[in-house]
Amino acid sequence: MAHTSSYDMTRHSDTHSMTEGWRGKSWHYRLKSGVQIRGAQTRYVCDVDSSAEVPPQITFIYLLQGNMTLILRRKKYVFSAGEHGCCIMMSSKESEVLRRLANSGECNKHVVLTGMEQWLDEDVMENVEEYDLYNERLRSWPMTASMREGCEQWMTLDTSLGSLQRDLLGLTLLNATWNYYLWWRNRITLCIGSPDYHRLELAQSLDVLMRKGIFDAQRYADALNMSVRTLQRRAKEQLGCTLKEWITEQRLLLAKNAMLEKGVSISEASWIAGYQHNSSFILAFRKAFNVTPKVYLSLQKRHY
Repeated sequence: MAHTSSYDMTRHSDTHSMTEGWRGKSWHYRLKSGVQIRGAQTRYVCDVDSSAEVPPQITFIYLLQGNMTLILRRKKYVFSAGEHGCCIMMSSKESEVLRRLANSGECNKHVVLTGMEQWLDEDVMENVEEYDLYNERLRSWPMTASMREGCEQWMTLDTSLGSLQRDLLGLTLLNATWNYYLWWRNRITLCIGSPDYHRLELAQSLDVLMRKGIFDAQRYADALNMSVRTLQRRAKEQLGCTLKEWITEQRLLLAKNAMLEKGVSISEASWIAGYQHNSSFILAFRKAFNVTPKVYLSLQKRHY
C-alpha cells in the first residue's frame, strides 16, 4: 500500500506549487460539528513540489484514485490507491512541515477529513494510549466499503442538503474510520474468542469469498465450516444486519465501484455482482440508491 525511503530535504527541483500545477475540481466544507472535509479530483499539468506547515492534528486522507507522494521528517512516503482505495492517517502533537510531490500527467482523487481532536478526551483516549496514537506520524491501510461509500457521498454531495445532514455524513465517515483504526491498532493483540476479533474476522472472511464470486449463503457456510443457521445468527450479532442484507449491500457496492472506477457496462457490473438477470440488478440498485444504474452513471458524468 505504501513504501518509505530517506529523502534529502535540501534538494529541490524546478517544480511548481501545488495550487498552480493542477487542473480539476476541488471543494471544502466546514461542518457545524467542527469537522472539516475537503477533496479534489485533479490532473497535474506539470511537476509539483509543494510544502505546507500542518498544525498539531489528526488527519485522514482517503486516496480513491492514483498515487500520493508525501515527505515528512526527511522520509518519503509513496501511497497508492490500488483497486479499493487507501486511507492515510497523519497524527502529530506538534506542527510539521509536509511536502507533497506530483509528476506531470498524474491523476489523483482524494478526500481529506480533519477536526477530531475535540473528542480526544477520556471517552476516546480510554481506548488507545496516547503514545500509540502519535508514535507513527503517517500510517495507512486499505479503505473499507463504508469509508469508500462515505467518500463517494462527499464527492457527489447534493449542495441543497442542510447542515444537519452534512454533519451526519461527516461524522459517520469519521466514526467508521476511527473504529477501523482502533481495530487495526489492536489486530495483533486481539485474543481469539473476543467479540471484536470475531466481528472483523467474519466480515473479512465474507469479503474475501465475495471477491472470489461467491454470493450464496450455503457456500459461505460451507467455506467457514458452519451451518447456514449459525452463519445467519453470527452475521446478525457481529455485523449488525442480516446475512441477506450484508450480501445485497456488498454486491451492489462491488457493482457500483466497478462502474465508477473501471468503467464497466451495466450488464458487466450486474455479472460482477452475481446477478443472472440485468433486470434483477437494476431493481436492487434502484431500491438501494433510489436511482437506476443508468441514471446514476449519467449523474456522475455530469458532476465531473
